[in-house]
Amino acid sequence: MTAYDADSSWVGYELISGRWVSAPGEVVLSSRLLGVTGTRIGNYSLLSTENGRLSAKVVGESFDNANDGFTVVGDIATLASIAGNPRRQGFEVGLKPGVDARVYGQQLSAALAGQAVAVRVRAEEGGHQTILVMLALVATLTTLLASVAASGVFNTVVLNTRERVHEIGVLKSLGMTPRQTQTMVLSSVTGIVLAALAALVPAIWASRTHPANALRAE
Repeated sequence: MTAYDADSSWVGYELISGRWVSAPGEVVLSSRLLGVTGTRIGNYSLLSTENGRLSAKVVGESFDNANDGFTVVGDIATLASIAGNPRRQGFEVGLKPGVDARVYGQQLSAALAGQAVAVRVRAEEGGHQTILVMLALVATLTTLLASVAASGVFNTVVLNTRERVHEIGVLKSLGMTPRQTQTMVLSSVTGIVLAALAALVPAIWASRTHPANALRAE
């Protein structure tokens, strides 16, 4: 596990939910670390490294691929007990509305000329591109799965109706109206609706189950 100083680690990490740390004793954990430990935002998490242990309140969830996804963000005072001797590696500056980030970066570079400092300008508009792509992929896969499921139901009903064409013909000859015929065909798929409702509770349970709990069950 790698611990980071809050003043430098925010660069390159995207906040998915919650908020960034604002006081000692608070941390932001990566999505993978939250899932493995079974921790949620608002809970207290016990973090342990070879340097010591730390109990801190989780106030946010971040997305990153560094350090195998095991990332902790907090201030130096909070992370000193598990990070050993953390060093400041940089500062993130938030600009007021209307200030051009690139112009500010150029002026800051000129002011720091001759020092071993590099100024990087990060455009906020492109900060969430990775997350947006992932959400779009999930939405696409969900749509495809829904389409396949609807196609399966349609094929089943068509085949079932064709097999019962003789029965339907007899019923219509006895006075069955078109509306009654439609109701009969629609009622044949209420078994699928009931199955979906019955699966709703297990589906919610599965979506809320943390990987850590599942692995302990094995």
